[in-house]
Amino acid sequence: MLKAMIVDDEEIIRTGLQCLVDWERLGYGIVLEADSGAKALEMAQEHQPEAIIVDIRMPVMNGLELITMLKQMNLQARVIILSGFNDFGYAQEAIEKGVYSYLLKPVNKHKLENLLQQIAAEIHTQQKQADQESVIQHQLQKSLPLLREKFFSFLIYGIADQDEIEEISRLLHFHFTYNGFVVAIGELDEGVYSLDIVESIIASVCCSDNVQYFYDGYRRCIFLINCSTELEGRYECEGLFQLIQNSLNKSVDGGIKFGIGNRYIGLDNASNSFREALQALNRVGKAGVGGIMRFSELKEKEPILLHTFIEYEKKMMLSLETGNLSVSFGLVEEIVVHLEACITLEHNRIEFIRHFFLKMLMRFTKVQMELGLEPSYLLMNEFYSQNELNKSVGIHELKERMKETLAKTYGTIKTLKLNSEKALVHRAKEYMKANYMSEMSLTKIAEVFYMNPTYFSQFFKDESGENYLECLTRIRIEEAKKLLLKDKETKAYDVAGKVGYQDARYFSQVFRKHTGMTPTEFRDCYVRNDEEGDK
Repeated sequence: MLKAMIVDDEEIIRTGLQCLVDWERLGYGIVLEADSGAKALEMAQEHQPEAIIVDIRMPVMNGLELITMLKQMNLQARVIILSGFNDFGYAQEAIEKGVYSYLLKPVNKHKLENLLQQIAAEIHTQQKQADQESVIQHQLQKSLPLLREKFFSFLIYGIADQDEIEEISRLLHFHFTYNGFVVAIGELDEGVYSLDIVESIIASVCCSDNVQYFYDGYRRCIFLINCSTELEGRYECEGLFQLIQNSLNKSVDGGIKFGIGNRYIGLDNASNSFREALQALNRVGKAGVGGIMRFSELKEKEPILLHTFIEYEKKMMLSLETGNLSVSFGLVEEIVVHLEACITLEHNRIEFIRHFFLKMLMRFTKVQMELGLEPSYLLMNEFYSQNELNKSVGIHELKERMKETLAKTYGTIKTLKLNSEKALVHRAKEYMKANYMSEMSLTKIAEVFYMNPTYFSQFFKDESGENYLECLTRIRIEEAKKLLLKDKETKAYDVAGKVGYQDARYFSQVFRKHTGMTPTEFRDCYVRNDEEGDK
């Protein structure tokens, strides 16, 4: 419950305001009283009320001086000023000082209740947002390792755009010195089993902010090296990788080989360097010391086929949007046939097919994450955990497994979309139930859910079977019925204001349209029925 405070040097005014409104119904559990500005300041510091009603004219410290002191002490209460007709100049100054609102004496009950309701609604919304932000921050801290892994995956497969790259780099506290980047891939021998030792060695060697790395799930480590020039990138890579190789030779049986791509400007071009590093890796003769190959040293280079990848990606994402699984299966077959025709070396062919499938899975993973799927349920994890991308997997097995994973992905995304749409309509209805007493235009409610008003209106009607205004009106009329029956003395125009209608005549028209009776007829009918039932 919230706290309010009434500040006036006249006891009769304070008592009158205490009795004027139903404070508890409006959400205020404690209503304090102060007979002076100094006393109010002392109580505000101690109790931190959310709403303060203060008379603008008081001896010693008037309302304006109190407002100034409250601001200086950083007390966040919403202040409602009470003023007479002759105090307009004071009221204007109060507004300039940031008061919430002002009311003329004698105080109108309906207007005061509306202001107190608005304050309560705003504070509850702020508290809810603060709670949500706290939960998000907690979840973010827990998910940073996973976010880091997914970020690098999106990066090397060319999925993240520039805005996303900058935002996630900030969240992960990456501080790159230069705008040039080289991607390299380290691959362990099959005979290396002491992975903990390998990870420890790599961590101890790659301790600079300009060297980031992650493990992609099948005995490979991807390195992102930040460098000022191509030459610096070359020396940086070779120095790091020789140090890793030397350390591994002393600690484990087997070794590690490296493929290094060219330097590119901007993180958004890291995927080009990654594809080059893949080709270089496949040409390394042996693992161990000296097992390092740069793409620039290759005499025969397979085409990167960037245009082909982009076209097939667009078609695959379109099939996802339309839910056409048969088209996706056809695209899987097409890309395999196309790459088999273009790429001569078998191991490069498998690598490029694996690369394309992984990139599409990463795109699907991104869609799943945006729709709210828990990270542990991502099908990308299943694809990795079953070693579907292990080098021992041939083209046919990889292709069939891709189809199977696509089918599961499509099913998950379809379910998530359906649940997401239902949840949004439910949240919109709950918002209306909580705020029906306030002004609620289509534009205002659409803004709450970050949607275009026209789209929101059509979306709401498609999902719920009624438009937003019909739903809001139904909620308001139901609440009006309750108020009419709760207090037999309440006037129809008071009920109108309490359920969001400023025009009492219009409220009666809407009420009659929905119930067949005016508000007064409705209450009289139920009262008469109750009396007859008692007889």
